[in-house]
Amino acid sequence: MLFFVSALSIAAQGQWKVGDKVEILNLSREWVTGTIIGTVDWGGKEMYRVKLDDENASTVYFNHTPATDIRQRGGQVVALPPKQEPVAPPAPLADTVGDGEKVDVYYNATQGKNRGTIIGTQGNKYKIHYTGCTTTWDEWVDRSLVRDPATVTPDADNISFLFGKWTLTEVAVTSYNVAWGKAEGIEIGATGSYVWYQSGGKAPVRGRWTTDAKVPGSDSGTQFYDGILVKDAEGQEWKAFKWVVKGYPDGIEVQRMCSGIAIVGSRAR
Repeated sequence: MLFFVSALSIAAQGQWKVGDKVEILNLSREWVTGTIIGTVDWGGKEMYRVKLDDENASTVYFNHTPATDIRQRGGQVVALPPKQEPVAPPAPLADTVGDGEKVDVYYNATQGKNRGTIIGTQGNKYKIHYTGCTTTWDEWVDRSLVRDPATVTPDADNISFLFGKWTLTEVAVTSYNVAWGKAEGIEIGATGSYVWYQSGGKAPVRGRWTTDAKVPGSDSGTQFYDGILVKDAEGQEWKAFKWVVKGYPDGIEVQRMCSGIAIVGSRAR
């Protein structure tokens, strides 16, 4: 797994640079150790990419961590970011929803968690299988935290941005490499098709992509982006979405669902 790493050092006092050993707040809001591996311009705000020391953590790579969620190892506790302003909750789930229905799951009335499929019903709870995850992530969720899924159309700006040819990580040239970049890459068609040229001598994967909207109120992971779902040579689901990094305004990220494993690339010229 290969990641784009910004080499920019941050000189401002109180900020972090690539290679710094730090502690960050994980998804459970616990302090865990990790290393700064890059920076990201996220809507005009500088965020940090962090790799955790614990390779067995449920999420090893944090792709847009704010400075307020980072501290020196064993250092002073920093103030947590202010709470987000409440947003309008999504529409209540229809009474007729049953097994096989796609839904969005929430932590609370406004904070989005993830998207999945209902695979069981018991009283006022639904059993959810999250998209692209193993069955170990399946969980029972209270009905009040399950909503109709958000949608995004193929002609939306964040989706149409993905159409075209993208060069991903540089690899040794083989007969399977995509010609436009002498590297593995992906071609995303406007009519719903894709061709993914992967490394390791694998034959190109050809298939049909589907849109996958951002889960409203989410703040991390693949569920934070409007994008498309594709499958690799092993049939595992990945999400491709627009990824703008400093100095690379025309970028893409392809991230394996429910893993944090990702490949970043740029448009083939």
